[in-house]
Order: sequence, then structure tokens, then C-alpha cells
Amino acid sequence: MSVTHYPRIWLNSLFPPLRRWERAAIDAWMNDVDPETREIVQSQLRLINLAQRSAAGKVVELYYVKSGIALGHFDDRLSFAAGREEVVLGDVQLSINGRKIVCQLQAVNGRLFSLEFDQVPPLWLWRPAVHVTAVNASLRPIKPRPEDLQTRLPPDYVEILEGAPLPASTSTNVSLLSLDQIYASTFEEGRFWLFAEIPDLGMLGVKVESDDRTIYLLFYDGRRGLGLGTSLREALERARDLE
Repeated sequence: MSVTHYPRIWLNSLFPPLRRWERAAIDAWMNDVDPETREIVQSQLRLINLAQRSAAGKVVELYYVKSGIALGHFDDRLSFAAGREEVVLGDVQLSINGRKIVCQLQAVNGRLFSLEFDQVPPLWLWRPAVHVTAVNASLRPIKPRPEDLQTRLPPDYVEILEGAPLPASTSTNVSLLSLDQIYASTFEEGRFWLFAEIPDLGMLGVKVESDDRTIYLLFYDGRRGLGLGTSLREALERARDLE
């Protein structure tokens, strides 16, 4: 997945992958859920050994890395009964050296995958005073139904997904995600539904909070996202010039 800033990566062999306030948010949420859910999360956390931070450090994505490969698959026995879609597990309000910060916990494919903070404390705070002030544990889907999601995507998305031929002038390397594979991710420009990948270049997405269907190219190298219009065909033509 693309990131908007080069990630700071800590491995268990060198440092704990989670910072104090990140672990505090997870622990506070786990204390507020049922024992079965808590046991599942604890089992997942024992496998996670990499925390990748993006969007200026506000988004923390958790991976299990073995032999240099980020593996997204966990044993089904260690997964939530929440389906493949992204769900909000809850949010935790923290006070870090007096600064109020909110952390939202999210699951993808049945496992705790990301933490999203509304802000982050200065990184020089090595051992800050962390206090939990409120916890809201939930299991609320945030991904629209396929028919609702389709209304936010480019008008010609489904047509192209179903095999409609593309003009020779468009990118031939694009990989479209099906409706059940589309996921949301946060960038400096906002939160996007990502529905296509152009290898070595970036992802195509539309803003979660907008209904204008403008397609954005979100670059892997961290450049600012580029608006490509509302037609997927035209967006692919413009993207080809950038490859």
C-alpha cells in the first residue's frame, strides 16, 4: 500500500514496534471488550513485528513480517467474525502530556490492522505521560454496501471491470479491484476508497467524504495526489503519460 511519507519501521528484534501511546490505546480498548475478542487481539499482537507509519505519522499499520515479506493472512482462529471488509473496532481518547488525542482502531480481513490518530505527539517525547480518558468499543462497518459504493465510483468503473475494451492510449497495466476488494486508506489529502492499482506508480481512489467522483492518483513515492477527472478511461490515459 502506498504511503505519503517514508515509514519509520521498528522491528521487535531492535525496539518494540508500538510506541507507548499506541500500545496504551490498544490496551485500553482490549480492557473494554469481551474475553474472547481480547484473546484474539492478544494472539494477533504476538505475531505482529512491524509498525509502518504514514500520513505524517497519524496512521499506523500493523504487519507480520517473515523473511522480509509482509503477510496479510492470519489463521482463521485468530480472526474476528467480521468478514473481509474494514470495520471500526472503536476509539480511545488519550491525554499525552496534557494534549488530547483520539485514536480510532480498525480491523481489515478480521484482524486489528491500523490505528488512526487525529494528531500525534512530538516524536521527542520518548516516555510521555499517557492517560486514557474514554473508551468506545464497537464493531461498526464503515464500508458501504456494494450498490452504495458503486455510486461513489467513476461512472464507467463497472463497465471496465466487466471487460469493456480500453482505448490503446490508456494504461494497460492497471489492475482494478472488485467491489468487495475495495478498501479505504488515509493520505495527506484525505481519506480515499482505493479501487485500482497502477504498478510502480500508485493507486487510484475517490474521496470518502465527497460525492463528486473525482479520481485521484495517489503516488507511491509520496508526491501529492493528482486529480484526474471523473472518467476512468480519461484518468488512465493521463496516468499513462506519467508511467
